[in-house]
Order: sequence, then structure tokens, then C-alpha cells
Amino acid sequence: MGSRSFLPSSIVFSCKILVSGHFNKNNLVCYIGFVYGAPIIEHRQAVWHLISSQISNIQGPLILIGDFIQVESPKDKIGAF
Repeated sequence: MGSRSFLPSSIVFSCKILVSGHFNKNNLVCYIGFVYGAPIIEHRQAVWHLISSQISNIQGPLILIGDFIQVESPKDKIGAF
């Protein structure tokens, strides 16, 4: 597999926090989503709602990759002071 194997062949949805698409590899359609979560805690529920609504009708393999930014406080970070 080359580095381009997991690049979407078709973009299905795109916004500030989520880009999703699908690719076909050896007659297997796989869906992929690239996520950049909300850095503001109050906005995180909306992020998860958006992700849920976008993937609810997907039938087949799904890969979600990204920075979900789920650290609640600085003390939760590794190496935080």
C-alpha cells in the first residue's frame, strides 16, 4: 500500500471540523473522516452530534482520524505542570 491508499476518492461532506469521504480499494468501499474537535468544552457536544449525524447512515467500514481535543483540563495532559 502506498501513502495515497487511504486518501478519499470522493469527498462526501466538508466543514470546519469534519471532512469525510470514501474510497474504493479492491471493490471494498470504505468511509473515512478527518476530525478537528472543538477546543472549547461548550462546543464539544455539537461536534459529536455532527459526527453522529454524518456517520449514521454509513454501511460499511469507517475510519475516523483526527484531533478530538477531549482533554478537559491542563492537568490531564501528559507532562503538564
